[in-house]
Formats: sequence, C-alpha cells, structure tokens
Amino acid sequence: MRATGLRFHRYSARGTWLKLQEYYRRRAASLLFKRPFPISLQRPLISFTFDDFPRSALLVGGTILNRFGLVGTYYAALGLLGTETPSGQIFVADDLMTLFERGHELGCHTFSHCDSWDTGTAAFQNSVIKNRVALSGLLPGAEFKNFSYPISLPRPLTKARIADYFLCCRAGGQPGSRRDSRSRWRGFFSVRRPCCVRIPGQAASSCSQVRMMATVSFGLRSASSPTRCTDCAWTWP
Repeated sequence: MRATGLRFHRYSARGTWLKLQEYYRRRAASLLFKRPFPISLQRPLISFTFDDFPRSALLVGGTILNRFGLVGTYYAALGLLGTETPSGQIFVADDLMTLFERGHELGCHTFSHCDSWDTGTAAFQNSVIKNRVALSGLLPGAEFKNFSYPISLPRPLTKARIADYFLCCRAGGQPGSRRDSRSRWRGFFSVRRPCCVRIPGQAASSCSQVRMMATVSFGLRSASSPTRCTDCAWTWP
C-alpha cells in the first residue's frame, strides 16, 4: 500500500508540474510582446487557414472555398516540400503557382517545421529566414506576409524576434479574439479529424460571439483518416 501510495503521489506531482508548465507557456505566449489594436466591425471576421499545406488542402479545400468566392491561407514549411506526412502528401512546387492563380495566400511555417517552444530563438529565426530564401528561389518576387507558429505555443523572445518579419503571426488557442486582433497572436478553431458536422456552420456559430477567428485544417479527403477532415465536413449548409 505504501508503494502504491508513493507511485500515486509521484504521478500526481508530475501531473501538477505539467499543468503548471502548460499554464506558464500559455500565459507567457499570450501576454508578452503583443501589439493589440482594436477592431470595429459591423459583423465578425472569419478566415480559413491550412497548416503544413498538404496538397489536398488546396485541391479539395481550396476548390470548395473558390466555389463560394472565398480564398484561404496556406502556411508552408518548404523543407517538407513533396514529403508524405500523417496529413497526407505535402504540396509540390507546381502547387505554389496554382495557389496564387486561384487567389489564395501563402504563409510561412518555418523551413523545417520547427517546434515553436522547444526550438531555440536563434535557430527558429534562421529557419524562418531559410524559408523566405527558399520561396524566393522557387517563385522570384513572392514573399510571406503572415506566419503560423508550428506545433506549440511560441517562446516570448521568439515572438519578439519573429514579429518583425511579418504583418501578422498566428499561434495556438481555441478561442477567437473577442476584443481585439493582435499582430502577434490570433485565436483559432482547429479542425483535425474527420467529422460529420458542417464546419462553416460551427464556425459561424462561434464567430457570432467573437470579433475575429481563424479556422485551421490540415489535409482533406473523402475517406476517413485519423488526421484528415472529410471534404463533406467543409461543405457549406
């Protein structure tokens, strides 16, 4: 009984420590080095974004958006170009021109898809610069204006360093922005798994209570997958 009680105490202490770490990360990422500015709108804003830029996000998701006169933002890590991931095959070079021809926006996701918290600030900054250089090599004159922090919340110093490269940086957090938009931080509604709900309807319901929100997806396809949304989930009501 003593041994069992000791193990329980260790697990409980470890769980408490992990919760404290997560609390610290969220508070540090949301409160430090931010530049809030007020938004005054007649109706809420919603943006559709795709992290990692799987091909299906453009060929399926982008086609659905274009069908309704809408466009999306695709956050690309050019070091993943053409690779296979749990989200599906990542975009290839020809997809970049297709993206721009259809009116979509290309955002930066670092070159190597760096973990935003575990990666040191200098290494993270170098990966951002490398992604910009790689884009210039593929499409001369093209540039990233927006950024999405990969995997986790960003370190405060990383936020301070990276923000100067972009007009807007988006990080994690399920809620939308209720009072203002922050040039270094925006909330989002994340969509990762196949679902039978109509995502735009859910987003509109959430958006009625916030001023600005971004919905995030990865790959899309018709068949079920643990990491990809079905294309029907993105069909408008």
